[in-house]
This record gives sequence, structure tokens and C-alpha cells, in this order.
Amino acid sequence: MDQIVTTVKGSPHNFCLWSDSTSDSYLVEWGTKSEEYDRFNCHPEDDADEAKCKARGCEWKVRDEILNESTIGGAPWCFYPKDYGYNVERITNTSTSMTVEIVRNRMYGTSGRPKSPDIDKLRVEIVYHSSDMFRFKIWDPSTPRYEVPVPLTVPSAPEPDEDKRLYKVTVTDKPFGIQVIRKSTGTKMGDFFFDSTEIKRMVSTQISLLSTRLSSEFVYGFGETEHTTYRHDLNYHTWGMFSKDQPPGVNVTFQPTPALTYRTLGGILDFYMILGPTPEMVVQEYTALIGRPVLPAYWSLGFQLCRYGYKDDTEIKNLYEDMKAAGIPYVSSWMKIPSDTKISIKFISLFNFCQMLVNLAPL
Repeated sequence: MDQIVTTVKGSPHNFCLWSDSTSDSYLVEWGTKSEEYDRFNCHPEDDADEAKCKARGCEWKVRDEILNESTIGGAPWCFYPKDYGYNVERITNTSTSMTVEIVRNRMYGTSGRPKSPDIDKLRVEIVYHSSDMFRFKIWDPSTPRYEVPVPLTVPSAPEPDEDKRLYKVTVTDKPFGIQVIRKSTGTKMGDFFFDSTEIKRMVSTQISLLSTRLSSEFVYGFGETEHTTYRHDLNYHTWGMFSKDQPPGVNVTFQPTPALTYRTLGGILDFYMILGPTPEMVVQEYTALIGRPVLPAYWSLGFQLCRYGYKDDTEIKNLYEDMKAAGIPYVSSWMKIPSDTKISIKFISLFNFCQMLVNLAPL
């Protein structure tokens, strides 16, 4: 019997094709997913080594110790153990919410940051706001923290009827995690687990890490960053969010598990999850929460002409006449001109020209 081993490009799997020379039958066996896909980076800083990694209670494996050569570019060598994080101490359920008290798993010691003592006890609150949206919040109940007063429009009362909710939320005990399942398909929408540590500097701040496995490789969004593709690259790519995309702030790292990790400066993790289920409904539900966008002025929706460096108002007038003669429609013209007094004298009749255009506009 001959064996052909093939790796599918871009796939976490390989397969074996067995052929029997005495028959035309074939057997396809899929290989298991590489364990590298389930690694979550414990030491994202550039100076990682085995000693620093193990000081944080994490595992260290370089590539040649696994497969002689890593099959996944960017896979971290320092990564969290499977049971790293927090364990559930107590759960309180109501028809509209769930409160979970969690304690840090001390089996791995501290996180290895001398100036960043770990938070041993945290509180998790899950509120079922509506049939298509819920919120989960994670914080240190023993230390008051400032919360930005973001104006949000949430339903006046949570949804108490579980049958009406599009989702099911469950909690795992050891380690603590939040699983979100879409009822209609059984798809696991999120599998959240996290690590949280505190830093003492000039003021008390907090560094928090939260990771979640994703239900698919099709990820979009995450603004404030220039993306080269509409669909995001999941090959251990990190984007900054807020703070002008500069650290410290919020970093979001994607990996081919598929999964993502939030690393953030700030004391409280506060998330709203919107179920849709269609993309259009996600936008509707999201804007219902944060506020609808302002309707732009009608004229701003038309064609616009803009340039810098007009030499005088005559050039602007001639451009208008040329566009009109060529039959090229445009609604507005942006004129960025120097503000130097000696130069701007060349644009002294610009106001009269603009007034003429206003008079030509239909009411």
C-alpha cells in the first residue's frame, strides 16, 4: 500500500491518501490540528526568553522542539497553559442576569511582573439586555475605578424569557470562561477566557488581557487603523485601537486558531455582544445602542472638487466656467488658499463669486 502525505496550503490540517495497488479504493485520513493553533501569547514583548516566560508561569517551546520547523509563522514560543487564569468560586443566577465571583488559579504562581501584582478576585456580571444583545462586565469589586460615562441606549428592562433570546450563555468553572452559543445554529459565537493584572506606577492603572476563540475566520471591522484588506489577516497580526493607534492603549491580536486577544490599559472590561443575526440587523442594533448617525447635509452627498494652491480668484472662476462648459457636474468646490495677507489679496473678489453661485442655486 502506498502513502501520499499532503498539506493543504493555508489549512491547519494535512491528510494521508492510502492507495491499494490491488484495488481502486482509497482511504483519506485527516490529521489533527497542530497544537500551535491553540497557543495564546504570554510574553508579547520583544525580549522573551525561557527564563522570563517561566517566571510568568507560562510554557516555553521553540519551533524545532515541536516539528523541527514550525508550520505556523508567528506562533508564540511563550504561551499560557490551558488552565491558566481564574476559577469560579460562586455563581448567582436570576432570570435576567448572572453574577460570577472568580479567583485566580495560584498553581502557576504570579504573573512574574514585580510592579504588577495580580488581582486575586474578580467579579463578572452578565446581563441579558434583549433577545439579540447581552453585556458582560469584568472588574475588581474591591477597588473603585473610574468608568467613562458613555451614553448608551439600552432597553428599559432586560429580557427575562430565555426562549426569546437568540443566544445561550454558559460559564465554565476551571478555568473560568464564558461561552456564547447561537441557538438557531448551535454555533459557538465566543469562548472567552482571560488574565488580569494590576500595575502600580504614578497612579493605579490596570492591564487586562482577554482572549476569545472565534466561530469563523471571516473577521471585519476594528476601526481607527488602516487595513490593507477588507477581511482581516489572522496570522498573528496586531492592530492598535484608540490613543491614536499608539501604545499604551488597546491592542487587538488575531491568530489563525481562529481567535483574538485584547490587551488593554484600563481597569474594567465591559463588552456588549450583538447577535443580529444578519449584518444589516447587526448595524441596526449597534446604532440603536450607541446612537444613530447624523444625517449629512444634502449638498455633501454630491460630487465635490478640491485642490490646494490656486494662484488667484480668476483661476477659480475660470475652473468653474471650464467645468460648466465640459458638462461635468459638481456640487461644491473646496478652495484651500494661503492665509498670508500679501497673497490673499489676490482672492479679494472670491466672496462676490461665491455669492453669485449661491444666487444661481435653485431654492
